[in-house]
Amino acid sequence: MHISDTHLDKLRSDGYTLAEDFLTGDDLKKAQKEVLRYFPTSQEWLHTPDRTSATSSTSAAKRP
Repeated sequence: MHISDTHLDKLRSDGYTLAEDFLTGDDLKKAQKEVLRYFPTSQEWLHTPDRTSATSSTSAAKRP
């Protein structure tokens, strides 16, 4: 998969891009299993405010 200038432009302007077939099916399955290492579940979000407060909108408002 080649990442084109169009992909990069979209990433820069919108914060994301779609790159079809970037990952193989096996790589995608592995990534899906590992995503919870980096992104909390909704239950973790609610029950561990110390872990998630850095990314919440209320804590962002408190920052200088």
